Amino acid sequence: MNDRSGPVLLLENVCYSVGGRELLRDLDLRVGVGESVAVMGPSGSGKSTLLGMCLGTIRAGSGSVRVGGRELEGLSGRKLARVRSEGVGMVFQFGELLPELSPMENVALPGSYSGGQAAGASCGVRAGGIQGPVVKS
Repeated sequence: MNDRSGPVLLLENVCYSVGGRELLRDLDLRVGVGESVAVMGPSGSGKSTLLGMCLGTIRAGSGSVRVGGRELEGLSGRKLARVRSEGVGMVFQFGELLPELSPMENVALPGSYSGGQAAGASCGVRAGGIQGPVVKS
């Protein structure tokens, strides 16, 4: 799953409309290993839709979404869940974090359920200005 030779996230010509309103048109995005990206814009501009597409919880109307070199279009729910567990993760704005854990421990927690083998388990983590390695257990 970890294709280190290409981008970790690649969106090409992605379009998405809902209720006759076009949210994304011909969107291209390439994120490489180690890159940090901020998604910014006014309310209703498609930020959450874009992030949902990167997670595979929202399907693009057209175009291509690839995570870790794997095309998400056409994957079953089970295969999408596997891509999410191995290749991508997200802490939502209003997500519930465990107050007894540090920010880094909260981010690393899902990897511990897969034996520390999740894609991010051996990568550095940057959260709230804190940067450091996630240690496999």
